[in-house]
Amino acid sequence: MLEAKFAESGSVRLYRPQRGDKHRLVEQSENNAKNLLMHKRETEDKTTKFLAGIASFLGLEVLPRRIEAYDISNSGDEHTTCVMTVMIDGRFVKKEYRTFNIRNQGQDDYAAMREAIERRLGHPEWDYPDLFLLDGGEGHVSTIKSLLDEKGVVIPVFGMVKDEHHKTRTLTDGENEISLMKRDDLFRFFYRIQEEVHNATFGKMDAKRRKSVKSTSLTDIEGVGPKTAELLLKHFGGLKKIKAASFEELVAVNGISRPTAKKIFDFYNSEDKE
Repeated sequence: MLEAKFAESGSVRLYRPQRGDKHRLVEQSENNAKNLLMHKRETEDKTTKFLAGIASFLGLEVLPRRIEAYDISNSGDEHTTCVMTVMIDGRFVKKEYRTFNIRNQGQDDYAAMREAIERRLGHPEWDYPDLFLLDGGEGHVSTIKSLLDEKGVVIPVFGMVKDEHHKTRTLTDGENEISLMKRDDLFRFFYRIQEEVHNATFGKMDAKRRKSVKSTSLTDIEGVGPKTAELLLKHFGGLKKIKAASFEELVAVNGISRPTAKKIFDFYNSEDKE
């Protein structure tokens, strides 16, 4: 076909060597291409088979080719972030990841998750997923199922429930728990997703915390540099709680000396700081 196409132009001829080094090079190239194609097909077949297993396990009507996972991270009352990770055909696709800075601040994870996914649904140009996974339990799932019902959107939702070792031990559909303990392949699969979304969320929140250190009044206090400020923000979860902390609570922070604790306490409790 390619040769006939070039022949039409009358200016290009294809030549296939019949012997010698060039002939062996052409044969090697053909074999490499065939092997690559076979490997690609085998991989696609394995992926499809595995996704079909997940669909059967969870009772899904379609293969979960696109899976979106969500996790919430709070830094006190000041910053709440939700990160969306995306897996397509069993592979994480980082260019599809999204971050939602929650506008209604506070520490209500359910409301934050609802806001993030409601905003996500407002982007139909992003392909809708075949499966929503939430880092959370029954309450998170019920909240999002209610949202989807309101929007008339049909997408399966499951929560990833951690054990005492912070590993995904079960999934929940909002009413029933589905144990992963007897399916090591599925346990590793969902644990990998939960770790990915957790790490992505923590990374975003840590960046916000570092940014907060640059603008916080903490570094205006004598003896408090960026590292100490970050340590305090991480321990208390936000500047608001640092301001409200007692001297004893400040001293209890590992790495904060009594003189530094006193300076911090005095800074936020002197009359001219009211």
